[in-house]
Amino acid sequence: MLVLTDSNRGGTPHRVAAVARGLSARGWQLVVVTVKPSGPVSEDLAAEGIATFGLDLRSPWLAPVALWRLRRFLRSWRPDVVQSVLWHANVVARLAALGTGIPVVSGYESIDDGKSRSRVLLDRATLRLATRHVAVSAAVGERAVARERARPQDLRVITNGRDVERWAPRGRRDEVRDGLGIPVGARVVGWTGRLHPVKDLPTLLRAVALLPSWWLLVVGEGEEGVRLRGLAEEMGLGERVVFTGEVDDVPRVLEAFDVFCLPSRWEGLPGSLVEAMAAGLPVVATRVGGIPEIVADGKNGLLVPPGDPQGLASAIAAAAQRPELGEKARLTVQEHFSEEAMVDGYERLWRELATRSTSSVPSGGAVPEP
Repeated sequence: MLVLTDSNRGGTPHRVAAVARGLSARGWQLVVVTVKPSGPVSEDLAAEGIATFGLDLRSPWLAPVALWRLRRFLRSWRPDVVQSVLWHANVVARLAALGTGIPVVSGYESIDDGKSRSRVLLDRATLRLATRHVAVSAAVGERAVARERARPQDLRVITNGRDVERWAPRGRRDEVRDGLGIPVGARVVGWTGRLHPVKDLPTLLRAVALLPSWWLLVVGEGEEGVRLRGLAEEMGLGERVVFTGEVDDVPRVLEAFDVFCLPSRWEGLPGSLVEAMAAGLPVVATRVGGIPEIVADGKNGLLVPPGDPQGLASAIAAAAQRPELGEKARLTVQEHFSEEAMVDGYERLWRELATRSTSSVPSGGAVPEP
């Protein structure tokens, strides 16, 4: 059972979906549960025949109901392993599995320097209810040990992976740009993901303001959308900034980029960065969290300090003059951050825990209705 906080389009839900697809193809019987109402990623999985279920948590006051529903589901199906991801899912999964004998693996995705003290304390209070913990980077693992007080011996690092062939460019650059209203010969820096304050897109907007011949393509949606669109207008960037909203075919849109830029304040090991590198794009990112574990400054990308528009602008312009960075970035993903390696990591861990578990998935049976 995979439990995640939500299934809106974003790095974590897409990564969980990739794990679900990969292991389903290998014969695993699984269900993907979202704590909050089901979103488009769950809908995609359901259309592919993978079982999904939403606990429909719309308010913190309904947390006991969501917990009860998940506990009832666990008792009826009794999976060999529960894998949770992110804070809400981690806490709910740990408590729901209490006393069932079903091992729980908690997932840590981000450094998250904005995490409230109450969340940290609740994480610590329930931490030992999990059998193992997975971090997407060594930096995230170190933070889980230092802040959440996870035991190092219980921690595994399984990095984000992507299918390099899926993200390979298909020669559609001019077609994609034309569809977005971007001049074919323009310089384009792009970003993909969920519009969230931690991504620090205002700094990227300020960097683009320092690059008068460049366009910015923002792919994704989120709570910062309205503010960012207003800020772009206030800065007089006008048509030079294109907000696409959510898109279904991100690999296609990436073909419009000359450079990918990730100006985040903190990160774990961002899937959007791995995708851009798999697409062979020169990347510019901030030197935070697990990013230096995949981007070697000057070798397969460029790193800058967070919150520095001038440094970001200079790095974007420099990256555009170094296409070999994109070639080396793609090779990095192919050799060290493949989707197959990620799925292998989860399968090894789950098999290890399943052999120790007294519970068992009904052989060949369908996932019951929660």
